[in-house]
Amino acid sequence: MKTQISVLIVDDDDEVRNLCAAIVSNVGFLPRAASNTVEARTLLGQAKPDLVLLDLRLPDGDGTDLLKEIKENSPQTEVIVITAYGTIRSAVDAMKMGAYHYITKPFSTRDMIVLLRNAARRHPEKSSSIQAADDLDSEGFHGIIGVSSCMKKIYSLIRRLGNVDSTVLIQGESGTGKELVARAIHACGPNADKPFIPIDCNILNENIIESELFGHLKGAFTGATRDRDGLFKVAGKGTVFLDEISEIALEIQTKLLRAIQERTMKPVGSTRQIEFDARIIAATHRDLEAEVKRGAFREDLFYRLNVIPITVPPLRYRKEDIPVLVSQFIQTFSVAKKQPCTLSGAALSALTEYDWPGNVRELENCIEQAVALSLSPVIDVDDLPLRIRRKERVHTPLAGAKCLRELEREAILAALRDTNGNRRQAARLLGIAESTLYLKLKEMKSEICDLPSRSRGKSLPRV
Repeated sequence: MKTQISVLIVDDDDEVRNLCAAIVSNVGFLPRAASNTVEARTLLGQAKPDLVLLDLRLPDGDGTDLLKEIKENSPQTEVIVITAYGTIRSAVDAMKMGAYHYITKPFSTRDMIVLLRNAARRHPEKSSSIQAADDLDSEGFHGIIGVSSCMKKIYSLIRRLGNVDSTVLIQGESGTGKELVARAIHACGPNADKPFIPIDCNILNENIIESELFGHLKGAFTGATRDRDGLFKVAGKGTVFLDEISEIALEIQTKLLRAIQERTMKPVGSTRQIEFDARIIAATHRDLEAEVKRGAFREDLFYRLNVIPITVPPLRYRKEDIPVLVSQFIQTFSVAKKQPCTLSGAALSALTEYDWPGNVRELENCIEQAVALSLSPVIDVDDLPLRIRRKERVHTPLAGAKCLRELEREAILAALRDTNGNRRQAARLLGIAESTLYLKLKEMKSEICDLPSRSRGKSLPRV
């Protein structure tokens, strides 16, 4: 009797398809791949897969049509939709048609592993294959990698949340893994089999976020050609994850407060309140209490969200996790490169000494770059980015907020120098979103402008 989970990958992008195949193999599942609907239908006719990774935009057809066929002919097959963030609504619509979940491009290896493992649990009869996937978390918890005492405390708290659906507020710097913590809370919760819907409040237009959250009626505004459910309703009894909650406007904060208090929402253009059952998990890289004090965030909404607070520590405060993280990332990216790699002791020392302002995301990007560019199976110091191996790097104590700001500023300026001022590439090197880099540059510019002219240092890049 076959015990291995089979996964069909349908995507016309060679790079994405190969990466998915490498991840699927690394998890311990059996991958097959197709670049279009014709190839996919041929493979589906040969054998019904347990899981399907499906891009909605294919060169010879609509992925939603293929999704309908899969669910009609093989209802037990779980489909994970791959989509660009701009088409997230299409992915949500696909979930209504039976898709298990969706993941947005570009996705992280860890996020894909978590989704694959959770979807595979719907096939408990293939326990040996699912156990192989679980072995990837032997150093961590539900896709979160870390053995430090502070991370173990977070794992313990997540387990204790397993039988409740309380609102949770996750705070931590960019790149620390707040969404992974939110996904773990959902996976351990009473409605783990229901949708987990992430919403990045930082990139949603202020004029449409209310419609995205609560829905709208036809004709409510220009472009509203039909009624549309909000994501709070689409989530059902699942989880709505409000990432970067601090970035929403005060007017929307007021409406969100009322929705959370009364567990009802009013679609745009409607006079009728609609009940919803979704759990709310919010996250932010800002200090919300400080935001409340300066009037940028409603105090009553803060207390509504802060029922269960979780603070994810930055990587510089849990450096004992760096070797474990590096080992996992090297293993993953070596599979994609089809060449086993190891790390020299000197390179590990350099990685451990660096303070990682971009946190785990920056470390992951660093290892991916080193594995891809290394000409030797042993990654050495010279294979690491310049900002990490710079001999003039200053080792300063981390006790004060001023020191942290200086470290962050140094890292940002170093990344901009390494990329000749290209902000998109610099953000990737730092492991942060481009919008976050713009925000930090503006804050840095503001700090410089507040100093007396004789005290100002080197000029900043224009923002």
